[in-house]
Amino acid sequence: MKKCYSFFLLFLPLALAAQSLTVSGTAFYSGEPISFTYDSPDYTDTDWIGIFPPDVAPGTSASTTWQYIPSPSGAVVFEEELEPGTYIAYLLCCDGYDILAFSEEFVVSAAPTLTTPQSIYIEGEALEFSYFSPAFSSTDWIGIYPAGEIPDGDPPSLTYQYITDTSGVAVFTDALPPGDYVAYLLCCDGYQVYAQVAFQIQDDDVPQGNLLASQAQYGQGEPIQLEYTSPAFAENDWIGIYHVGDNPNTVLSIIWQYIPQESGTATFAGTLEPGLYKAYLFCCDSYTVYAQSAPFEITEGVPGAALSSNASVYPVGSNMIFSYTSPEYFSTDWIGIYERGQAPGEANSIIWQYIPGASGYITFEGTLPPGDYTAYLLCCDSYSVYAFVNFTVGDETVASLVASNLFYTPGEDIVFTYNSPEYTDTDWIGIYAPGDVPGDVGSTDWQYIPAASGQATFAGTLDEGRWIAHLLCCDGYDIYASAEFDVTMTSGQREAIAQLALYPNPATAWVQFELPQEEGAMLLEVRNAMGQLVQQERVEPGRNAADLGRQAPGLYTILLHGREKSYIGKVILQ
Repeated sequence: MKKCYSFFLLFLPLALAAQSLTVSGTAFYSGEPISFTYDSPDYTDTDWIGIFPPDVAPGTSASTTWQYIPSPSGAVVFEEELEPGTYIAYLLCCDGYDILAFSEEFVVSAAPTLTTPQSIYIEGEALEFSYFSPAFSSTDWIGIYPAGEIPDGDPPSLTYQYITDTSGVAVFTDALPPGDYVAYLLCCDGYQVYAQVAFQIQDDDVPQGNLLASQAQYGQGEPIQLEYTSPAFAENDWIGIYHVGDNPNTVLSIIWQYIPQESGTATFAGTLEPGLYKAYLFCCDSYTVYAQSAPFEITEGVPGAALSSNASVYPVGSNMIFSYTSPEYFSTDWIGIYERGQAPGEANSIIWQYIPGASGYITFEGTLPPGDYTAYLLCCDSYSVYAFVNFTVGDETVASLVASNLFYTPGEDIVFTYNSPEYTDTDWIGIYAPGDVPGDVGSTDWQYIPAASGQATFAGTLDEGRWIAHLLCCDGYDIYASAEFDVTMTSGQREAIAQLALYPNPATAWVQFELPQEEGAMLLEVRNAMGQLVQQERVEPGRNAADLGRQAPGLYTILLHGREKSYIGKVILQ
């Protein structure tokens, strides 16, 4: 919750008393721990160390990363990955930007890497490794060891090669027996480890099957089809999908399913994020590999298509609001909600609706039981996926944060309904720009929550744009749940939003309004204090009243949208 104040640092203190801050080196790789030794004789428990680029003065922009110091002297270690670049660390006082001490500059460089396109090889198959060694020397080398052995010269590597450039591919044709191995990228004829990758060699008497992805690339949301043959088919043979480079023996699959017969096509719902993936065909509830696919890519979805929800987790019974954009809109485009892992067309949707236009908002009533779900934006009465969004429905034991709407006009209050089952009085809600990482970047607005569940209202001070709110734990940055929303105007609203005179005010049912000029037919919207749309109707020319008698007592916002202008006013119903 570090705040960022808008002032410029004009000078550093001439004397920093006995305060000091020393960094453990001047050059690090991205992801390598960085240690700082410090002294702060006038210590407070809100003294902190912040890391900044050298051209950024503390207080003029948020720190790249930071930590409180736990005592008047000692050491702290930063373990998160910094982007390549040059940095300075500052020892700062008491949750502010008064500089007590600062380190010398240090440089973070891209880290060395060693990867293999296959985490499982068949005995006798050539082994392939891609490497990157930014401090390359002609005596940098790759050595292969049995899993569990540490490169130190005793025993020696089973096989090795020198690398020939900063980056490239090394191929080993040595016949290694079945087993688990680790390849190490090592420095300069020595045993300093730059990078490593684990892999397995499997006995060549294991039956070899086939596994083929139907495409080298899938659009985000598009179902993934894998043709397979299982040579010694058993009831619990299965297919798992992993990130490229993941070892199935040490990493859980992202999605998986049993296969029902010796050969056929397995279809996975399009719930994978963009990236590179690989599929494996395994034997009988084990990790014995019958076949592995070539890598395939999940690319961004249909250009311009979008689907988002007003929460990542909904309490049981909560309505679900989705924002959508269908770039090639048909009147039969629709949104269907499925259990997570089900593919549209392979299973029936649980609930669905047609969308009424090329973009907008649509509400589903909260009838889903607890579980994990995916909403798909689908084309033209078919199962072609334009976009999708994952969400969860949870009971009272699951943390949740729900925005009252997906759309707010500038100046409008933003209301969240939340549940924090492991509540502490320092749990809080912070609002960030999408992509901002809490802790690395300060929140734009925030507040503590006063109870384990309830509502929190934020004043409408946010600029136009997309925002994301996080429910966070105990004065820290562990995210319990999230909710996205937009602050924006329609094009007509951007031109002008005029105030709407409403009377009587307070009212009991009928409300009259006066427009400053003649208008044609208009769209009337009624929103409650939470921003939810509760009434919508067409207003014909000459009509100057609306019946709100079906609404409960409370504060309501009335919006009238015309072709050229929009009008807004508030009324209290008694």
